[in-house]
Amino acid sequence: MRQAVAEERLDMAFVSHPGDDTVFENVAFARSPFVVVTPPNHPLAQKSSVTLRETLPYPFVYFSKRGGLRRPIDALFQKIGATPKIAYETEEDTVVAGMAAAGFGIAIVPDHPVLRCMDLKIIPLTAPDPGRTAYLCRKRGALQPTAAQRFFAFCQAQLSQGAAL
Repeated sequence: MRQAVAEERLDMAFVSHPGDDTVFENVAFARSPFVVVTPPNHPLAQKSSVTLRETLPYPFVYFSKRGGLRRPIDALFQKIGATPKIAYETEEDTVVAGMAAAGFGIAIVPDHPVLRCMDLKIIPLTAPDPGRTAYLCRKRGALQPTAAQRFFAFCQAQLSQGAAL
């Protein structure tokens, strides 16, 4: 998505990483926690919260390198000096969660209401800091339609007042 913004194929995009500040103008708009999802009968499903270190013995359904969530999850593992056991990789968070529900492995995903529609145990991740920030980004200096300019300005104004998008 960020590449499409850089190439001006998109006016702006919601992204997981802000990108280079010399190229992009970014507005942080949401911080959401990561959670561990498991099938209901998994050994971790009995816990009310878990640390990342507690997940290490289990195989993971993991985000592929093309997905925007791979880097922040990799960064969590880097913080504890560990590598997950990756059993399967895919790009979409609902597919990752669905595969976890089907027993292909456990997964770390952003907490989202759609998870509550699946046969999963959703377990808060407590350490390391499991949050991620999402951004609205646009290319600095790019000519944009008036509607895009107004939308970006609206988002900036709302967020500066503490509103959620």
